[in-house]
Amino acid sequence: FTDFEVATYKHDDRTITVKAARFADAEGAYAAFTFYRQPLMRPEEIGTLAASLNERVLFFAGNILVDVQFDHLTAMSGSQLRELALSVPQASGAIAELPTLPTHLPRKQLVPQTARFLIGPAAYSALNVDLSPGLIDFSKSPKVLWARMNGEAPGSAEILLVAYPTHIIAIEKLA
Repeated sequence: FTDFEVATYKHDDRTITVKAARFADAEGAYAAFTFYRQPLMRPEEIGTLAASLNERVLFFAGNILVDVQFDHLTAMSGSQLRELALSVPQASGAIAELPTLPTHLPRKQLVPQTARFLIGPAAYSALNVDLSPGLIDFSKSPKVLWARMNGEAPGSAEILLVAYPTHIIAIEKLA
């Protein structure tokens, strides 16, 4: 991220803590969103993508990720966050583009809220995937997508997609 802000707001008996991180582009904000989103979070309609679990709401709009913690939820909480999302400065041009790699996941078998879009070896290592980060050449700036999939038989599997910037690099790495 390029910069970060934290603020706590109090009104009557309510307290809300808002953390916002600006990324170089929407791809970075999306990666952070999928990294911090928890599997039990429910999808919400706030910003570009959002998820919530109890008093925590995570969303991103453009190249800004917002993590909100309420002391308790009210009927107004969702509408207030939608209003906040609309006030976030909008990214435009190339920095507003979302990654295309997630569109390659089979949606029918995807376990909800498990897909993680990763940029860089630190994020990959933090995921604790059973594939050594040394097998992915992060010096070539790949984008990585991990997800859990439901199989046709009982059980699940993990899928890892690695996209290098050019097909020439990908062919070299395939060997």
